[in-house]
Amino acid sequence: APPVDEAVTVTLEYKTRIEPSFLDKRGTISNVLEAPIEHVAFITSRKGSVRGNHYHVFETQYVYVIRGAFIAYSKDVTDPQGPTGRLEVVAGELLVTPPNVAHRHVYLKDTWLLNMDTAPRKRLEHEDTFAFAQFKVEV
Repeated sequence: APPVDEAVTVTLEYKTRIEPSFLDKRGTISNVLEAPIEHVAFITSRKGSVRGNHYHVFETQYVYVIRGAFIAYSKDVTDPQGPTGRLEVVAGELLVTPPNVAHRHVYLKDTWLLNMDTAPRKRLEHEDTFAFAQFKVEV
């Protein structure tokens, strides 16, 4: 994989560890996200698979990893010559991808995740997902 510029990675996408908010003999409660969400999908991905290779102009995407791990590559679509960000995201972490950041996920393990978006997937008048094939990374 290419070297990672940490400053760029933080400005393109960022992740946060979600710790349990409540714990007792019954189990735990973890508050994953407090944000306006219009779409939630449960996604499974097999080890070695690749998803993404697209970006959204208006929406922010949140990905919470239930189990597994992946490498998240990111690129600012408004700066085609800019560097590619790279983060490893593991179970219990929330990845945030803002608008105009292309994202590609390469799965290191069989993975379960929740994908949450600030815009609905079923749009009648506007589609906000655009293909992006210019990632220059080794898989």
